[in-house]
Amino acid sequence: MQVKPKSHGMCSRCGTWPSESGTATCERCAHERKLDYYYYKSLGICVSCYNREAMHGAVTCDECAGRKSAKKAARYWQMKNDAKAYRRYLDSQNERRRARVFRWSEAGLCTYCGKRPSAEGFKSCIDCRIANRRKYELNARKKTVARAERGAYGICYTCGKPNKEGQNVCEDCYARLAEMRAKANANPTPGMLKQREYWRRDNAIAFNRAWGGKNA
Repeated sequence: MQVKPKSHGMCSRCGTWPSESGTATCERCAHERKLDYYYYKSLGICVSCYNREAMHGAVTCDECAGRKSAKKAARYWQMKNDAKAYRRYLDSQNERRRARVFRWSEAGLCTYCGKRPSAEGFKSCIDCRIANRRKYELNARKKTVARAERGAYGICYTCGKPNKEGQNVCEDCYARLAEMRAKANANPTPGMLKQREYWRRDNAIAFNRAWGGKNA
């Protein structure tokens, strides 16, 4: 049986050079892959298969995204059922995160995004500090403002984000509720049909309309 180079600490892409610590590829292949990533991203082509057009607002096509998501979910639930394997997975993720933050900090970069220089006297950049401050204030507002009073403050009744113009919910919740309503109208359950029938009869009585050929 052929042994994969990765199992021997070799690059999983070329199999020639040792892989970098905490990664599956060598430094040369990692650099080449990074160049390929940004090149195909600039062209709007999937950065995974380099063949199909990427989805709008994403860097991968629908097929690669679905395959990656299914593979990730299967791996997650496989580890979730094995407590020791799941613990090792969490430890490895935390170790990689700590190593990444340390690498960015040593390079003088923001420890949140790793893209911009950190502000003087801080570990994060100005943009990330502003974004984190807004997130903190939003979470504080969500905790202090009761759900029944959110409408008066112009924030979403469901999640506490700023409302969509002319609505009592935010953009995200409005889109989610619209999708749920469309699905419900397309495939109503017996309980929903029964409730609709009840409201139709109730409205007929309230507005004194005829129902089924008889006066309500």
